[in-house]
Amino acid sequence: MAVVRPPARRDATSAPSSRALRSGRGARGTAPNHVLTPRDHDILRWIGRYGVVSTEQVARRWFPRKETTRGPWTTSSAYRRVHDLEESGLLQRDQIYLRGPHILRLTLKGARIAGTDVRPARLVPATVGHSLAVVDLTEDLLARFPGAMLITEREIRRDQIKARRTKGQTGPILKRVPDAMLRLPTGEMMAVELDHTPKTSADIKRIAKAYQQHFPSVFSGVLWYARAGRIVARVRKTVAETGFSRLITVAEWPGETTGGGDR
Repeated sequence: MAVVRPPARRDATSAPSSRALRSGRGARGTAPNHVLTPRDHDILRWIGRYGVVSTEQVARRWFPRKETTRGPWTTSSAYRRVHDLEESGLLQRDQIYLRGPHILRLTLKGARIAGTDVRPARLVPATVGHSLAVVDLTEDLLARFPGAMLITEREIRRDQIKARRTKGQTGPILKRVPDAMLRLPTGEMMAVELDHTPKTSADIKRIAKAYQQHFPSVFSGVLWYARAGRIVARVRKTVAETGFSRLITVAEWPGETTGGGDR
């Protein structure tokens, strides 16, 4: 697959381009006429929680069309808003793979304005596909479980750093960090796992045993999704062999891989 390298960053002290001068923007690419709306702040916080998302995912989540309008969401409005936020220095946009999605991340300025307590995500091409799929999966789960509360992997890792520093006084030290955690309205805490690429039976057993150590003190169960075919079949077979079927529910993930390798 052809790789498109992100454009080189312009040094903040360099002179503005002629295009920037014509548009009235300074050397830092800010858009002084763009006033942030409450939805802008919500979008920035949402992106910061996940780390990396695609423009299409922003459109699906934040720019739904009316039921009488053709199509479930409007991409053009999302692209305009993303462009404004990028020009304001709040978003970083990259396209890693040819004909692949545009990847969005917060800048330091964007994270500061959004008020997030997690640092902007680094761009790791090998995990982009998995990261975008987790966004799709968790947003689907939130729609399926109204009232549920999502804790993203980045938020879990932030809390794990605190837990280790305090030797478990501020929360449990997990043997396995899931791709997400979902607190259901009933109070049950579900771990969410998503596999795109095959894991060995030994790896599946190791992960299952790590979750078993936190059952039911931390997790009420695990929602383990895997791609259809041999991948989900192996997970189901191995989980059954471990005897953890009561803890782990294995289901097919019908989504598509979007560029990059997966975990």
